[in-house]
Amino acid sequence: MNTSIFFLRHAVTDSNKLGIWQCSIDEDLSLEGVKQASEVAPVIASLSPEIIISSPMKRTIETSEIIMKTVHPEEFRTCNGLRERSGGVIEGLTSREIKERFGIEMASILSDAIDTLPGVEPMATFLNRINTTVDNIIRKYQGKRILVVTHGGFIRGFYQSNIGNADGAVRFRNCSILGVARENGIWSVIYSMGTDPGKA
Repeated sequence: MNTSIFFLRHAVTDSNKLGIWQCSIDEDLSLEGVKQASEVAPVIASLSPEIIISSPMKRTIETSEIIMKTVHPEEFRTCNGLRERSGGVIEGLTSREIKERFGIEMASILSDAIDTLPGVEPMATFLNRINTTVDNIIRKYQGKRILVVTHGGFIRGFYQSNIGNADGAVRFRNCSILGVARENGIWSVIYSMGTDPGKA
């Protein structure tokens, strides 16, 4: 039985618009984000997800709740493994501020240049968490169509680990969707919306 996962990046927050690295900072959606989630709901409905699993962060849960006004899954739950990479001392800062304070060019949450900074989840640990979490979801919900509401870094990390080079090759905008399926241990993309291939 084929299992399909549709990764949805949460709708936009004020920090997203300001270029602030949120990571584990728990922030509500902005008014624009509420509208954005409402607009993507019919698209999600067309994908017919049977299960919805969300990161436990406010911005992902709020996105899920708005979508579930239109989509009525068999099951909804949160999963701690879907949270964004912990950024430690860079959280709440812009890329410019990170460069000024730590001398690091911060272009992607997948940067391993921040690994040694206090409180940062090491890149290898983050990627292992991503793949372990997705494997556990696949085992539990075999043969289902699953919507996973998570974060840009999580989706990018999954993509880079299993599909191709995500760092500089593809950008996962707020409310972008990446649909994937695995056959004989190989992941392939079956759906994509708003992922801007070719852009950083």
